[in-house]
Amino acid sequence: NGTVTHTANGNYPSPGEQYKVNLKVNGDVTVAGSVNVYKKGFARTQGPGAGETYLVAATYGGIGWGNSADAPYGSLIDPESIGSGGYDSNLGGSSGGGAAIIESGGSFNLSGSIAANGGTCSGGTQYSSGSGGSVNITASTLSGAGVIEAKGGDCWYGGGGGRVSFYGVGTNNFTGSVSAYGGTGAYDERGRAGTIILTQ
Repeated sequence: NGTVTHTANGNYPSPGEQYKVNLKVNGDVTVAGSVNVYKKGFARTQGPGAGETYLVAATYGGIGWGNSADAPYGSLIDPESIGSGGYDSNLGGSSGGGAAIIESGGSFNLSGSIAANGGTCSGGTQYSSGSGGSVNITASTLSGAGVIEAKGGDCWYGGGGGRVSFYGVGTNNFTGSVSAYGGTGAYDERGRAGTIILTQ
């Protein structure tokens, strides 16, 4: 019932994607606690989809508010990338979500939560949020009624959603909630939704 996480990542392109939860188990997996990589992606203004100027939020699976320069990146069916950071004015922006990659050689039951959400910023008029990160599950059978999230961060300008994939799941019996929404903004400046793959 504890929490698994990873160290926050830093700059892009160097040192790049250094830290992720990358768990491979030969047998069955049960998560009753949490895997939480909130705000563990690229730092503020860093990453391939970063918000690098005023009024621009970060992109990953979905496009961040005002971000016309950066297309969504990473794999749709096998996502392993981390989220990018939002625009930073006076340290007010936020970092992207991290990556949770879980491969079970048997079944995977989730009654707890897996969260790879982008960071919510401190909220000034020049601040924007990070994009969601990755949740990637492989198992013979996925079950449980837990919570899976890879949402963009909330701020004055919302970050784009991340990526969730069950493409490596043989039988999907999961009845919980799955979301990759874009982050909310102050006046409907919402980031666009990310991607969710529920079946092969």
